[in-house]
Amino acid sequence: MNQNQISQIQLQIDRYFQLDVSGLISKSYPDVDQNSTAIGEYTTKEFLSLSNKIFNQFREELKGIYFKSLPHQYQFHNEYGGGDLNSDLTNFISFLESNRFPNLIVHMNRLIQYQAVNGFWEKTKRKYFRHSEENINIEKERVELVSKQLNESTDALKSLLKAIEEEKESLAQFTLVKRKELGEIESLLSSSRSHNSEITELHSSATSIFEKITALLDNSDIKRNESDVLYRESKDFLKEIEESLGAQKDAIVKQNKIFSELKLSFDHIESWGEEDGGECSKIKAIGKEAGQFL
Repeated sequence: MNQNQISQIQLQIDRYFQLDVSGLISKSYPDVDQNSTAIGEYTTKEFLSLSNKIFNQFREELKGIYFKSLPHQYQFHNEYGGGDLNSDLTNFISFLESNRFPNLIVHMNRLIQYQAVNGFWEKTKRKYFRHSEENINIEKERVELVSKQLNESTDALKSLLKAIEEEKESLAQFTLVKRKELGEIESLLSSSRSHNSEITELHSSATSIFEKITALLDNSDIKRNESDVLYRESKDFLKEIEESLGAQKDAIVKQNKIFSELKLSFDHIESWGEEDGGECSKIKAIGKEAGQFL
């Protein structure tokens, strides 16, 4: 690989060692037992050990000229597929930083395969570390991981205790408020009982008044029926009077007509009665008397 590619890989290696990997693992898996599978097919302890081993060995290889002869791109023709070294390192670290551990397993396996194929996966064979030193490093990583998990658990416990205290205080305030409300309810209950007695008295009074109103209503119905009968009788009587007055009116008109005819007759007799002496005077007198009715 060329110098530019080597510089990019060196940048990713430095980026890895700036991370608190054990802290990131503990934050994502605070309650997971070290011997339980959690990240892909690996336990948290295995993952931390393999991850550190990958980047430690790349860092050691970068110090020698042998690294220039290593391929930047690769194709394994198996389930790991192919890729390029810078992309796998970049993706591995990006997923690690964002706590997406399951996503980085494929890149980790490919990086292990790369080192195995190119002959520097086994550190004991390359004399990077003695076997005892390797065991010490593994144990150190385990202790560091356990310590970080304990810290995360302790922080979580502190947060839980704080939340419990806050809930306890909130419950105390809630109890105080409810006791106050209970006192108000008891006071209102006494007042309500007094009001209930008043309502009962008012109901009894209203019932009595209702009965009186009902009796008056029944009596008014009787009076109304009597008034209806009287109205009908009065109406019939007025009709009879109207018919009688009509008959009287017709009789009077008829009489007036007769008297008018008589008056005309007497007026005519008067004109010639002056020539007829005493008899005419008598008739004239009778005519005047009759004319008084006109």
